[in-house]
Amino acid sequence: MSTLSKDLHGAWSSLSYLNFGDKFFYYEKNREDIGHVKFSKIVDQTLANRQKHKVSIQKFWLRLPPCLCCSPYQKWIKILVASNIKDLILSVHSPRGDNFFPIPEEIFAAKELNVLDLCGFKLELPCNGIKFSALRKLKLSHVFLAVQLFRALCATCSCLEELSLCQCRGLVYLQILGSKLKMVQLELVEIKRVVIMAPNLEELRITSIHDKSLDVSGITDCKALKSLYLDGVAFANEKDIFSSLPNLESFYILCLAQ
Repeated sequence: MSTLSKDLHGAWSSLSYLNFGDKFFYYEKNREDIGHVKFSKIVDQTLANRQKHKVSIQKFWLRLPPCLCCSPYQKWIKILVASNIKDLILSVHSPRGDNFFPIPEEIFAAKELNVLDLCGFKLELPCNGIKFSALRKLKLSHVFLAVQLFRALCATCSCLEELSLCQCRGLVYLQILGSKLKMVQLELVEIKRVVIMAPNLEELRITSIHDKSLDVSGITDCKALKSLYLDGVAFANEKDIFSSLPNLESFYILCLAQ
């Protein structure tokens, strides 16, 4: 191996940010199994090398093709948790959009995790509970979200500052709690009622896609609110917003139901 090759190999082996989310690994016109096998081997070898040399992984981004939903991604997640992963972005898209893929319970034991971004998974409360003591940012898109799990997330993630839920299934009632929450973004498809209890919230964005009379309460109690976006939300009197939120700088209403 040449000196340059050794240097490149050493640099690659020491990288703490691994991005497998780019389209480099995906060829829409070529869906041959061999391409996906190569992809799995690349991830396997990359994680194995870091385990062998005890290299920490700070950030990991993985976008799985639909035909790789049965790949060893669950094993990869376990390795990442054992490596004290800080930022984890995992995405898998079902061709039909209504299939949700299982995720190993070990992910909920990631004590060092600061950022978690999941798409396409089925999320249920694990037997041993949730240990996200350092989680600051949570984004869930197109996931099945069990009621018990979301309640546990609100109760145990005391450091959570940013919460984003995009077209999640499984919930019809949403109670958002968090003394440190600064930003909440909700794009809802099944939710009928939302309760906000976040005294330090500064940015709130709610979009109700199907139901244009979403029942939302608690907004006027968020006295620190600076930016508010409402689409398809039922509100008795919008004037209450201005009189109750002295720090409001940006206010946008679309399809406001009375």
